[in-house]
Amino acid sequence: MTMAPTQQPDATVRTWSVFVCILLLTVAAIALRAADLGLPGLQNDETVWHERSMRYVVSLLGPFAPAQVEALPVFWQPTFVDLRGEPWTLSGWPFDVVMPAPHPGVVPALTMGLSQILLADGASSWSVDLLSRIEAARVPGIAFGLLMIGCVLAWGRTLVGTQAVLFAAAILAVEPIAVGFSRLARIDLAAVTLITIAVLGYLQGRVTGRPLPSVLSAVAFGAALATNPYGLFAVPAILTVRLLYGPPVRLPEHRPRWALWHLIDRSDWIWACVALTFFLVSYPNLWPNPLLGLVEIVKTVLATPHVQGEAGTRMPVSHWFYLLRSPQHLTPWVLAFALVGIALLWRRDRRAALVLIVWGGVILLLLSVPPGRKNLKNFLFVLPVVALFAGVAVSALTDWIARRVNARGRLRVLATVVLLSAGGATSLIWWPYPAMYLWPWVSDPQESSFRELVAEGEGVKEAVQLIVERTGPDARIGMFTGENNAMYYHPREHLGAPVSPEDLVDYDWLVSLPKLTFGAPDWHPLVAWVRETEPDIILRHHQIEMVRLYRLDGGQSEGGAEQ
Repeated sequence: MTMAPTQQPDATVRTWSVFVCILLLTVAAIALRAADLGLPGLQNDETVWHERSMRYVVSLLGPFAPAQVEALPVFWQPTFVDLRGEPWTLSGWPFDVVMPAPHPGVVPALTMGLSQILLADGASSWSVDLLSRIEAARVPGIAFGLLMIGCVLAWGRTLVGTQAVLFAAAILAVEPIAVGFSRLARIDLAAVTLITIAVLGYLQGRVTGRPLPSVLSAVAFGAALATNPYGLFAVPAILTVRLLYGPPVRLPEHRPRWALWHLIDRSDWIWACVALTFFLVSYPNLWPNPLLGLVEIVKTVLATPHVQGEAGTRMPVSHWFYLLRSPQHLTPWVLAFALVGIALLWRRDRRAALVLIVWGGVILLLLSVPPGRKNLKNFLFVLPVVALFAGVAVSALTDWIARRVNARGRLRVLATVVLLSAGGATSLIWWPYPAMYLWPWVSDPQESSFRELVAEGEGVKEAVQLIVERTGPDARIGMFTGENNAMYYHPREHLGAPVSPEDLVDYDWLVSLPKLTFGAPDWHPLVAWVRETEPDIILRHHQIEMVRLYRLDGGQSEGGAEQ
């Protein structure tokens, strides 16, 4: 009798292909994030926190701290400057809070303070020769980027399955936004990673009954809330998980049907206590950041035209279409796969689809509301959700092909290689991605209307230097955002942030960054002024953005009429 040839078990094929896929995406993620580590990695938007963060880390290190820690000269200025150039004042419940320079919290301290200690350029006496070749300020960003990918790999399969989560992790490994923010010493990526751990860890704990994912979820949520008010955006997704994945509960007869207390069990109390503990530990300034930050977000939402409406000008819902135009920073092929993945996951597992829709939808709706907030941070916060949906679509396509060629394991590896190649090529072509707010094919409405073009520049620094050359060191410069960057290059007393055209009479120049001229609702008076007034100088920024410089004379631009 002739014996049939022995076939390789399907489990072995799956194990082999999964291992190869994880290895490939890990190598790609590290290579893209760690490339050119010698390049500067400090981000001006948040360098004002470095000194406080650095000293906090030194206090944590105790006897192991370096003997001498010195801040770089630009790190002494006050932080949290709002549009009026004053310390940030949050007015409302439970009390008014003025924050001239609050402690950034444990997560920003570890993200930026540790970077500052390890920075070799004279910031600390505790540095070695290796760090003179490696920009240590970028190491925490790389670590948080890899941690987010690992969290999706470990716990995302509960929602979408093993194969789909592999493809989602491959997308996160090479998606330009994830790669770009991983190459900077910023806390935005840290907050996104903590939110991802909070949501997926809570789900994993509910599904498996294991305490460790739930504990890590609570720790991450407390730290996320202390790091950034956007940590509150994890709450709707966590509540959705609790409602859809929690054990069935009988409604007590003596309680009203609408009461929510019957949903809370012992594990929820433990989770809340752990989250509160780590929030208190992570953020010494208890009230200002999350609670009053939420109040300010609500105030902004209620003040925007798509809520109030503008009689005789547009429908109240018109600004919601601003949201539909916003996701232009994500690569189109990732968006296309994500949209298909929503439909596929909804048909297969509506609970999982609903969790992801609530998670990403709440963030998109709230972050797309404030004027001038059409920036990369919005889409960084929804990137894990987009990647998971896109992974579902790629997985379905791979399965469809596998049914015809009977090579599931090899196809999985091939699909991973294609994803990594496409995303890696995109990241390299659009480099440096974090500084870009526009795709090249989006036209600049003022590009053909200006007096002078400066071909190259890095934005605020070159704009201030150019103004000083033209007007002198005492030039009064109004910054329409970016004032916290400009104060590194110009005396603080000569800088300001006008909020209306009437304020321009106090300045010699106005500098407008491009994110406030594209996509931002024009109901803001200064946004409208910037759009309608011809700039005197356009500064090409990172080959795509156009920083606009307006020479002012009593509130009137030399190139245009008084607005």
